[in-house]
Amino acid sequence: MGLFETARAGALRASYAFRITSELSSGSPEKAVAIYERLVQRSPRFTYLANLGSAQFLLGRLPQAEQSFRRAAEIEPGNPIALLNLADTRLLQKDRRGAEDIALDALRRSAA
Repeated sequence: MGLFETARAGALRASYAFRITSELSSGSPEKAVAIYERLVQRSPRFTYLANLGSAQFLLGRLPQAEQSFRRAAEIEPGNPIALLNLADTRLLQKDRRGAEDIALDALRRSAA
């Protein structure tokens, strides 16, 4: 990728980040989900997946949020953000044991 393409990609990411923040702060998590879904299709990065999961979580779309957090955790295994969000999602889906296992895993990994 050349300098122009790199600069253009960075500007596009900054533009999306601003728009997503605006959508979330104005109470439109549905629009934020749509934007993150497009970003994930283009480039399934940890940050995009974790933020997509958070927006889905806010909308009560727990199975979708769980999937997004799991994909984020696959990209960055042991990342406490993904693991603790995943644990919260499992807890709200009435899987206390699964939530505890994931939270304990996050603690073990952060202590290592």
